[in-house]
Amino acid sequence: MENILSAPLCREVNIATQPVFVSCNHEARAILAAASQSIIRTKGEYFFRENDLVRGLFCLTSGLVKIMRYHGEHAHIVGFLKPGDILGIDCVMMQSPAHSSSASAMTDTGGYFIAREDFLKAVAADPMMNIRLMKSVCEQIERLEEHFSDIKNKSLPLRLAEILLMITGETHQKFPIVLDLKADELANYIHSSALLVKKTLQDFERKRILSLSENAIIINDPELLKKAFQYESGKNSLKEVRKAG
Repeated sequence: MENILSAPLCREVNIATQPVFVSCNHEARAILAAASQSIIRTKGEYFFRENDLVRGLFCLTSGLVKIMRYHGEHAHIVGFLKPGDILGIDCVMMQSPAHSSSASAMTDTGGYFIAREDFLKAVAADPMMNIRLMKSVCEQIERLEEHFSDIKNKSLPLRLAEILLMITGETHQKFPIVLDLKADELANYIHSSALLVKKTLQDFERKRILSLSENAIIINDPELLKKAFQYESGKNSLKEVRKAG
């Protein structure tokens, strides 16, 4: 059952906060504003699961979402979405009947839901929105490709510090931040072994950057995390210079 609040967000200003909708014409904005419904997902709660029917899309305004695909019983993270991103837009635009991945909230996450049929009405009212939406989908794919092409050139501590910094920088929440994220999930995402990731996270824990629990990573100090990233980035750059020489 969707955790959707009963009151719609009947203000065009809410639609305008979504970058892809900023240039919509008045008719399309009116359709979207009337159709949008406020949503809240608590940490660990799913927006949808793999093979669920596509009912519409979710425009994120706070929090963070992890996108996963399952191989047997094991979930593999394939990406993260942040405020300003639109969850499910690819399936709606491609007219897919079911979701090809699962999406769950890593922190308490808010936004609004727009049903597929209402969204398609808005697109029909503003044909140029189709182009902007396809561009948005392409940008999400490019971010994913950049992540995988960049991995091989970075040390494990740098990869971990970078992804945790990205995550905590997008949540807009006060520290400490409790992330619904496991070491083995991170290992899959950054193409490393779970054992090495756990050891590196434990090293971060000894430095009081974060704390570990069975099913969560708790970021304690953003400044220490930034310093860890800067330190590991410097080491990585020096390594690259030596390799080139």
